[in-house]
Amino acid sequence: MVWDVSDDPVDFDEAVAWFRKRVKMTRAQRDALEEKAKRQAFFVSGVAQLDIVTDAWKALDKALKDGTPLEDFKKAIGPKLEAAWGGSVADPGHRLETIFRNNVQAAYSAGRYEQATNESVLEDRPVWMFDAILDGRETTVCRECDGTKLPADHEWWKTRVPPLHHRCRSTIITLTEEEAGELTKKPTTAKAQDGFGLPPDEREAAEALERWAHEKVTAAPPALAEIAPSKIPLRRTDIEFVDSIDPKKLKKELGCTVDGDLHGVSKKLFKGKCPSPESWKHVWEVPEGYEVKFTSFSAENGKLAVKADIYNSHGEMVVSGMDRDFRLDENGILRAHNAYLEVAAKAQKDKIGEHLSRSSIRAFMDIGVKFVDLEPAWIGRYTWASFGFSWDEREDATWKAKFRDYLIKVHKLDSDDVDEALKGVRGAAHELAKFDIPGLKVRTSEEIHGDDVRIEDVHVGKAFLLDNRWVSYPDFKGKLRLDDPDDVGLKRAKERLKI
Repeated sequence: MVWDVSDDPVDFDEAVAWFRKRVKMTRAQRDALEEKAKRQAFFVSGVAQLDIVTDAWKALDKALKDGTPLEDFKKAIGPKLEAAWGGSVADPGHRLETIFRNNVQAAYSAGRYEQATNESVLEDRPVWMFDAILDGRETTVCRECDGTKLPADHEWWKTRVPPLHHRCRSTIITLTEEEAGELTKKPTTAKAQDGFGLPPDEREAAEALERWAHEKVTAAPPALAEIAPSKIPLRRTDIEFVDSIDPKKLKKELGCTVDGDLHGVSKKLFKGKCPSPESWKHVWEVPEGYEVKFTSFSAENGKLAVKADIYNSHGEMVVSGMDRDFRLDENGILRAHNAYLEVAAKAQKDKIGEHLSRSSIRAFMDIGVKFVDLEPAWIGRYTWASFGFSWDEREDATWKAKFRDYLIKVHKLDSDDVDEALKGVRGAAHELAKFDIPGLKVRTSEEIHGDDVRIEDVHVGKAFLLDNRWVSYPDFKGKLRLDDPDDVGLKRAKERLKI
């Protein structure tokens, strides 16, 4: 399958998601990045104004999401780019088409790659075939690669995943072993154009970008003022920043109540980088068919509290009491606190909690939050652990004592056997969730907390996190650190939530 991106782009979820993770920046900013991080950058050659680069990004995003054809893209952004180029581009029409084709095809290719590398797809369709359009307009490299059939993990693919050059129209096709038949014995050594052909490993690129920001920018802000973190959003969100929260706009645009000194508190918390009223909707995004309705914004004792409920398309409340607040700790570090969240069983199948966690973590990073704290007893007793949150190391002895008590009283295990088994338990919450004791059969989550969720195999550690008795353990405080790219919990969150 190939896509003719010149006429009618189609809505391809993985393609849209990949494109939206690219970071908008100028060419100068992009050139300052290390090679891996450059793969996460979106820029327009010859354009030095970030606002115009952003407009081009928005036009391409619309093309991917809404199916905007090339001509509409040219009308939307052409005049601005031509003005920015100032006559330096000999053929603006050709350049605009190249921008369109390159970005749309790269996004589709990345989406296709994500599908092809899915574990279940790889198991059923372990062979890839390079598929080029041979119509006389193809390049030599694509013509020589066409028809190559090799295992998906073959070294050849590490430098030849389409697109291989500007305006490339080639793609990969997944095959079963039966469909593939005889594999290519001597694949071509033809190489992709510089900057093309690499697998779209967005996580590796994003981590490289984040590492660069922490190691380079924060280490030498004067020398790199033009590419400081405030000017390069490290996370791709639809957050727009204003100097402070405007109570009147909040009340009008979000339909919620407001109370307290929102202006003063928000100005102190966010240091001039506060989300606009409209942007708060993007802090907590939900699946299609659901809507977040904010109920209140309040400020008291230096803390900003936000409350909301979530409704489905039938007007039924499916998430009640989503309660979040922001504060500065004793060290002046901005922390977000997830105080409460209750998801109705009927909505759990749509993974609302996962959507909320993904969007909020990205947004929290953008607005300067360093730690996210929560009350495990009230926030998805197992889910929070699977998303990378864990308890403070100082509570290791407490939770181990609770887990020991749980195994002895609930599962009737001998105390000596329990003590021996606990020697192998690690401290992280998600590690506990995978802990098992040989020969011990545990109950499903349905039997434990009565929801409609069914899990066939439950580790005993996960059963502990799901048990109603967990609610009686309010002394546990879950946390997730957002300012350290090497943090185990953050890596877990990125992997689990595909951030």
